[in-house]
Amino acid sequence: MSMNLELADSRDDNAAAAAFHDWARNLGYKVTLRPDGAAVGIRGRYNFNAYFRCGTGMKRLIINCFFPSGSGPAEMAARCELSNRINGAFNIGTFWFDKDGDFACQFVLTFDETLTPVLWRDFFDHVEAGVTQVIQHYAEDFKPFMA
Repeated sequence: MSMNLELADSRDDNAAAAAFHDWARNLGYKVTLRPDGAAVGIRGRYNFNAYFRCGTGMKRLIINCFFPSGSGPAEMAARCELSNRINGAFNIGTFWFDKDGDFACQFVLTFDETLTPVLWRDFFDHVEAGVTQVIQHYAEDFKPFMA
């Protein structure tokens, strides 16, 4: 039996999320299939949401993470300046403040029709390390915006 996640030619994003949920749980990850079936919550060092965008021959696994803000959307110009500095310094994902003023990040893994445990673990480790590095590097800059 293969330990790989085989998505074949499926273009069904929700079916990919459900298959990923079962697969990641079997690998020992703490995962929850969201009620709408479109995302999988992953509990690691942080809380992540994983989504799929499936095309024939190419799959994208998108991981988002949000950190609540204490002051809402106020001071968006300063938040945009900070996210621009982060994105200019770190080419590992996309970082922004959402419409509510919460800090957010996104990482994307593109693969063919098969996701191996090694590729997944390396990617997830990269995501967690990247988020940690950004948070630590910009800790003082985040203070005015975080809850």
